[in-house]
Amino acid sequence: MAAGSIDAECGFSKTPEREARFIYAEPALFQVRYHLVARADDAASVQRWDDVRKLGDSGIILTILGFGPVSRLRALGSLQIDSNAKTPHQSSKTTGWSRAFFYHRRPSIKSDIRKLGLKGKVRTLPTVKDRQAFYLTFARHIRPAVIERIKAAPRQLEKTGDLKHLADKWDDN
Repeated sequence: MAAGSIDAECGFSKTPEREARFIYAEPALFQVRYHLVARADDAASVQRWDDVRKLGDSGIILTILGFGPVSRLRALGSLQIDSNAKTPHQSSKTTGWSRAFFYHRRPSIKSDIRKLGLKGKVRTLPTVKDRQAFYLTFARHIRPAVIERIKAAPRQLEKTGDLKHLADKWDDN
């Protein structure tokens, strides 16, 4: 989109850099919640990031290479993050989940756990560790009148409740 070959993109989170380059349509299309996933037999109780820090070498957080929230995790400081895996499958096989946590988002946690063959072997910790809204975004070269016409759609979907209905449908509680 920044290069001008794409006019709009669905599902961008807001960052200061992106806000300077793109135009965001309000309201957000959907929100994701980030959780830690632990082995089912791991009794770890993690409410706050300090709980993870206190685990020391036993509190590694696994993520996927290029996973957007890694920079947000790193900004929290003093967390041990392993973001070398290219897929959730590779990450789970690399460590065997030995007192490590996998950082993942909802929606998609349940379906990814099922696809990895980890159902019953891991559990999603209940505390939401972060929330992030995702938006319909436009390149700055698009005419304002066109953007305004398209921006009306998410506003209308929110007004009728359909935006929430769609988000609930795709959430894998």
